[in-house]
Amino acid sequence: MFIASSLDGGAEKVVADLSNSLAFKGVEVVVVAFAGSLWLPRLEQQGRVITLTSSEEWYDPRLYLQLRQLVAAEKPDLVHSHGAKASKIVKRLSRLITLTQVATKHNSRKGKVFNLLPNVTAVSAKVAESICHPATVIYNGVRRDRSIQPQLPCGGFSLLAVGRLDPIKRFDSLIRAVAEQQDDCTLDIVGEGPQRDSLQRLIDELKLHDRVKLLGHQNDIAQRMSQAHLVVIASRSEGFSLVMVEALFYANLFISTEVGAAPELLPQELLIEEDKLSIKLQQVRATFDSLRHSFHYFTDQHASQFEMPEVASSYIDYYQTVCAAKER
Repeated sequence: MFIASSLDGGAEKVVADLSNSLAFKGVEVVVVAFAGSLWLPRLEQQGRVITLTSSEEWYDPRLYLQLRQLVAAEKPDLVHSHGAKASKIVKRLSRLITLTQVATKHNSRKGKVFNLLPNVTAVSAKVAESICHPATVIYNGVRRDRSIQPQLPCGGFSLLAVGRLDPIKRFDSLIRAVAEQQDDCTLDIVGEGPQRDSLQRLIDELKLHDRVKLLGHQNDIAQRMSQAHLVVIASRSEGFSLVMVEALFYANLFISTEVGAAPELLPQELLIEEDKLSIKLQQVRATFDSLRHSFHYFTDQHASQFEMPEVASSYIDYYQTVCAAKER
């Protein structure tokens, strides 16, 4: 049984893709979702979805009454919660009815509840370090579309960045770095968020209308990655970036600041040192061909572990371990 928030962020996308992959592998999956959950359209038909009629507030007694009834009726082997809020709800629920909880922590910034739970997975070693007891690291994954392959674009040097328009993503720093590059260096930013207006003002101030575009939400991320010279993550913090995984599958070249799982996974030459984004972009362009070759050698060796069927198999192994321990 899966429980997640009603948002449609990276954690919820993982829940949907993981549910689909587990069901495809023959695991009986029940997804408990709050009414209006934005990520539900991602689910396929193999699993069952039960919609909660209560509010999403963790202190709502109706929520626990309904969840208690669902657990009693379904008798799941495991209840898997994703994120701090859902994990807190399930932990409180365990006071009312016996259940076995698995919780996944998706970032290192918050979530004291994970310190209180015995069965915790973390999406990176850095996230695992934020938990006060040992946690099992299982990297996130995505469903790979093998029909999309990297193809070098013609013309200048094109950059792509993807994410919520929020200060933590440091799109403003990326825009300023692009302003310091040659005039044929362009940047497309895909995503929506509260920083959109301020980013547009920055673009206007720097007179980058022809070089930097805020594209809003787009459904063809993989295709856009495959048609850009470079995909960039400039964030100051990440848990485990699904953008990074997609870039490993589809990008011509990818670089990232030293956040989330990037330092654990990427070669040093693909990492951006603190406050050296502009310099790194210059270096990447000057050595693009050799870096691209190194990047694709790296992805050929390592990218397959982030395909969702592989991730689902890792979770199945973990579930079996938890269930075996429960039966002792």
